[in-house]
Amino acid sequence: MGKYDKAGTALHDVLEDSAASLDTAAGALETAESEITSICNRLVEYADEHSDDSDAVATEVGNAIDAATPHKTEANTAVTTAMTKIQGYLDDHESTFAAIKAPGDQTFVPAPGHTVVWEPSTLPDDFMRTTYQSGGDGTPPGGTTPYSATGPGTGTTSYAGGSGAPPQPLSFAPGTATGDRIVEAARMHLGKPYVWGANGPSAFDCSGLVYYTLNQAGVKIGDTTAAGYQASGKPVSTPQPGDMVFFGHPAGHVGVYIGNGQMIHAPRPGSEVMVASVAADGRPVSYRRFT
Repeated sequence: MGKYDKAGTALHDVLEDSAASLDTAAGALETAESEITSICNRLVEYADEHSDDSDAVATEVGNAIDAATPHKTEANTAVTTAMTKIQGYLDDHESTFAAIKAPGDQTFVPAPGHTVVWEPSTLPDDFMRTTYQSGGDGTPPGGTTPYSATGPGTGTTSYAGGSGAPPQPLSFAPGTATGDRIVEAARMHLGKPYVWGANGPSAFDCSGLVYYTLNQAGVKIGDTTAAGYQASGKPVSTPQPGDMVFFGHPAGHVGVYIGNGQMIHAPRPGSEVMVASVAADGRPVSYRRFT
């Protein structure tokens, strides 16, 4: 079983690194598409204005091709680089994956001649992770509230899992992110379904949306809970678009503040990423900045 655990960790690392490489390639493709589209639009306008001068139009076509070629080359290079890196990630862990036997060859699989002893294990401390807003109280599947708080500054907080440990802050690099870029990234995911534990790109829970949106906008930060992001960002008293808004202390829910008292968030199972008001629900509301 230890090999499965090691292989699972390796697979997680490969997928995470591959996703980062694909995001970089996607950004290069989007930039190339935008630049080449602008070149084409200018060419069409020029051709319309000089429809009686075919030689001038032909010259401008050549100029447009020359201008577009570097963008095409950069996009191709980005895709090739991503493919090379992904293959490298797989090659680096090939021996780990190769060490995993076929399921029927494992001694722990019930079968004639196999002795199986199942030992119960304790749940991890973060099993009761709160990641969505349900009925305004942040209750996770099963109806159990993982922690309660009397509010910021009171010093009275109890955490799930029995460890008593507060959420650990993550280091992050703002990079090229701005508040506007964060809001723009969040808007790209409007309408996508809520799935508990999902962190994109096709589905999200509340903290998964924050993780994907921040990284997409240029902030390099890991995946954690709403309370973990609350512990990581810079507290602000006057929120600006692109800040994160948290419900509870420690937080049981998080959204992306977009201004005018509104946020983009993934509320609960059965819902989708949507725009909503930052309405008081009995829990303290706070804001954090990651730019």
